[in-house]
Amino acid sequence: MRGQTGRSRISNFLELGNVPSVPRFHVPSFAGEEMSIFSAKEKSRKYHASLSQLWAFSNEELEKWATDPNCIEKDECAAFLSKRLAEQARLQAERDEARTRKRAELQENPFDSRTEVSADATYIAGRIIKHLWIIFVLLPVVLGVLWALMK
Repeated sequence: MRGQTGRSRISNFLELGNVPSVPRFHVPSFAGEEMSIFSAKEKSRKYHASLSQLWAFSNEELEKWATDPNCIEKDECAAFLSKRLAEQARLQAERDEARTRKRAELQENPFDSRTEVSADATYIAGRIIKHLWIIFVLLPVVLGVLWALMK
């Protein structure tokens, strides 16, 4: 083996099955059972919530994370959820107040100029349409017939 290069020595070492196993270090856990350092992540059920995009998740998802004891950021989720619920309640109160104001206004003045057309406007628009039809449709037809008869 003296004349071999480093790569061939490693391949011979691996082929012979002389690979030592990775040593496992045992650390006692708080529950009193042995746990290796390498498998600590596998046994831990704690997880991270996606804090960078909390606004994208539903209230139900945030509530699930805020009440889950395994969520590492449960306090941040609970704080964000409480802020969001307060903001949603404020916006809902503003919408309800605007709706009641609009209803009171419509009780005082039932005509809504955005959705209803007055009788006067309907009459004037009908007369305008009738006169435009006479000018652009009936008059050219009558003039065409008279011009054909004169030829």
